[in-house]
Amino acid sequence: MTIFTNEGVLFIAGMELERLCPLLLAALVAVCYSNSLSCGFAYDDIAAVRDNRDLRPHTPLTSVFLNDFWGMPIKKEGSHKSYRPLTVLTFRANYAVHGLRPFGYHFVNVLLHAIVCLLFYRHRRTEFVSENYSSNSIEMRPVHRLQ
Repeated sequence: MTIFTNEGVLFIAGMELERLCPLLLAALVAVCYSNSLSCGFAYDDIAAVRDNRDLRPHTPLTSVFLNDFWGMPIKKEGSHKSYRPLTVLTFRANYAVHGLRPFGYHFVNVLLHAIVCLLFYRHRRTEFVSENYSSNSIEMRPVHRLQ
């Protein structure tokens, strides 16, 4: 591996480190979570995905905004009152593409996690440069589960 600098920019084998880091970060996230791709639904996935009628195309889209995360009307006494319509909408989109095959849901989760890590990296990189290399600015945890 060849490491050199040119006018203060660090290069590794001809590629700017600034361009290489996001690729390495995305690869790290993919490697860390790749084992989830072959897994089935677990724990609350059964109720939130498999048994949730709000994900089905025959259910009106408005029900996503009237029901809790589990598909129960939010006004019912038995509702958990956990209102997450954006998450349910992503599950509904997953259902439209992948049905009840867990691979698609896990793949989208890995993809979203990588995107969030890259956005966080970009934000911290901007902050890192503006804070003159403060030690707080290099804190990154790409293997921390966000959900």
